[in-house]
Amino acid sequence: MESIDELRYATEFSPRTVAPKSDEPDAGKLNVDATIFEATPVQFEVRNTGVTLEVDPAVVEEGKLIQFAVAVQRVRLKGFNKISLEKPGDERKVVVEQPEFETTKTTTTLRLHNGERILLAVHKTSTLPSELEIYLLRVEATKVE
Repeated sequence: MESIDELRYATEFSPRTVAPKSDEPDAGKLNVDATIFEATPVQFEVRNTGVTLEVDPAVVEEGKLIQFAVAVQRVRLKGFNKISLEKPGDERKVVVEQPEFETTKTTTTLRLHNGERILLAVHKTSTLPSELEIYLLRVEATKVE
């Protein structure tokens, strides 16, 4: 089960180039401050942000117990960092913003009685230090005829 948003961001950049017109006088001596030009994104990635719950259940002892592996994960966008892109030997410098993520995850294997509730996880995040995220889980197996 997921409750997510997709965040698309650039991972590779190619600097834009400035080419003078060949009929301009002193075309070879054109002095351009490349820092005013942005980099052109050429590769992208998508990162899911939000909550993901993965459960792999097995009903045992004639439905009295439920055994399962479970993982709960929260990925949060913390903000953006400014990254400087520079090529060795080149004076051009481009600054781009890249996302910074925070991930909290709990993975465990449990064996619970049918209908039982459990505190699965408590996550504290650096983005909301005065708050806790509490994950409660109730398991129930019903017979299907």
